[in-house]
Amino acid sequence: MIGLTAMLVAPLARAVDKDLSFHVGDTWSDNVTFSADNPVADHITGVATKIGLATVGPVLEATARADLIYLHYIDGTFEDQFQRGFVGDARLNFLEGRFSWVATENYGPVLEDPLSTDRPDNWTYDSYFTTGPDVIFGPLSGTHVLVGARYNRVDYEIETEPGNEQYEANLALVFPSSARTEASLHVDGRRVKQQTVESDDVVVPPADYDIGETYAHYSNDGARNSVSLDAGISALRMDGENDTSTAPLLRLGLGRKLTSRVTMSLYGGTQYQENLGRFQRLQSTPQPGGENPGDVLDDVVNTSSPLKDTYGTLMLSYDGPRMTADVSVSHNRVEAEGTEEITSALAADQEYSTLNFAVERRVTPTWTLGLAGNYQDRDYAELGRQDKDIVGQFSSIWRLQQELELTLIYQYRERDSNIAGAQYEVNSIQLELVYRPASEIASRARENRWRVSK
Repeated sequence: MIGLTAMLVAPLARAVDKDLSFHVGDTWSDNVTFSADNPVADHITGVATKIGLATVGPVLEATARADLIYLHYIDGTFEDQFQRGFVGDARLNFLEGRFSWVATENYGPVLEDPLSTDRPDNWTYDSYFTTGPDVIFGPLSGTHVLVGARYNRVDYEIETEPGNEQYEANLALVFPSSARTEASLHVDGRRVKQQTVESDDVVVPPADYDIGETYAHYSNDGARNSVSLDAGISALRMDGENDTSTAPLLRLGLGRKLTSRVTMSLYGGTQYQENLGRFQRLQSTPQPGGENPGDVLDDVVNTSSPLKDTYGTLMLSYDGPRMTADVSVSHNRVEAEGTEEITSALAADQEYSTLNFAVERRVTPTWTLGLAGNYQDRDYAELGRQDKDIVGQFSSIWRLQQELELTLIYQYRERDSNIAGAQYEVNSIQLELVYRPASEIASRARENRWRVSK
């Protein structure tokens, strides 16, 4: 965090776009403990500040965002909470872009037990860091070779979850392309080294492993149609095993502009996923006291084994002059590889079926209404558990002044589970006041919103 922020604000301070906001809010919930039998109502007051920085130059391209949030439970249901988060990425370009060095960092709260509820005594923090060079050989306008290397590291705050390091090498042969079309051949290799965890709670001992991928890539972004395709083969070899497992690698993305305002997108594929980070299903729902830094990652699958992920998503989007709408349906099957016996949630195969929708209507240039919903059916077959979650939300946003905004949000959350203690029902109402001083980033966002509204 310190390094990325220093890169942004040191020698290029005059070229840095800045965004600063201050938040104060109050949330009333009829079940802050997410309890099935003994719900407890409480008010949560919160104050927050969010700082964003961005710069784009011939040498440095970088963005950084830091969030700090303080939460106080009026009736003392939980102790006061201080949440923090940081997301940043930077790229240094040299030799007219032929040599570059990248670095990214993502730090924020997640759920310690992904099968439990989103409450303070279940919050913990993860850190994901990546850095490495990219080098280009050959003419940029013709056939050229791209060589890349990455060092990745993930650290968990909880002692029972093994962090890991990853060493990655990438080789790509890129063929002559246009602004709309790209074709290339790739060979990627990854070595994942698990950290040793000395704890009686760890049932499945971590094992190091290697993942390799060989595939062809093609993409075309047309006026009405777009396609992106990776097709090839992936291989997995666990330490201590002589056999190498192979599986098809397929990543497909299709887009079709049905009308001038309606777009349909389809994504699907299958691949091995390295366990650099915990497999995440992010629900971006507002939390008490304002947005959480990077959001609390609700559906996080902990595993010390690599994952085989098969996924598919269908999405429809509408972008009108005063209204936007999105609806999507998706299905994921996550299989833990290299584990002979499933004895805990840390390595259980899991399936997710998800339905999302969101509608936003600009009633006037200063008043916006929103409606959103989420349904998830999660099946942990090997654990004998199935959860069905429903989230519904209504929001109203008033722009009181050019730099002052008031938000009112009602949210309903329900979990139906075959595990009796896991069920809950929650109603909450949140009122938040946001002050955002004039800045380059905020000003451009406001100008775009007003231009669309008019």
